[in-house]
Amino acid sequence: MAMQLRALSGSLFEKEICEKLGYQSKPTSPQIKWSGRGRCNFDKVKSIDFNPTLFRPLSNSSYKKWDVITDTGKKIEVKKYRIDQLDNWVLYSEPIIKVASRGVAEKLTRIYGEGDLELARQKYNTFLKELFTQLQSEGILEQIQSNITSTNEGIQFIDGFLTHDKLEFRWDLREGWNGFDRIYLEFKFREESN
Repeated sequence: MAMQLRALSGSLFEKEICEKLGYQSKPTSPQIKWSGRGRCNFDKVKSIDFNPTLFRPLSNSSYKKWDVITDTGKKIEVKKYRIDQLDNWVLYSEPIIKVASRGVAEKLTRIYGEGDLELARQKYNTFLKELFTQLQSEGILEQIQSNITSTNEGIQFIDGFLTHDKLEFRWDLREGWNGFDRIYLEFKFREESN
């Protein structure tokens, strides 16, 4: 529930920024396409028998990420944080694979758990943990982060704008919606910046 409120609050803040600074709201999110067969990523995971070494970003993936375009054509992210909140890690994106709705959880319960929600969670979370370790050890997560952040100029906050060189990024794996884990891309002030 808090994530949904955060997203709604962020969207309203984005509109305020556009009105205040004369920017255009043109949100664009990464569309990472993964190997495997199926209509969606969850089908692809099952098609590779939950083997994380076979789940790879494809070359036709898009890493574009921005919320607004400035009056000079720069693409930037908008985050409803104050700059003084950046001493702690905060959410930047969740671009990998995630369960975010009751419909998706029901689908996974059918295809991963054969009707058993706990079994579906266990299979999915085990796969995601192994995928996280695999992508991290191969440097793929770092490459994804670099691809994403290179598509925009930086982040507009409540009280100012920062370019990416003032920030450091990390990936984290932890519980997400309804007990299904998520891989989070987070950021905070670079140690030498604050």
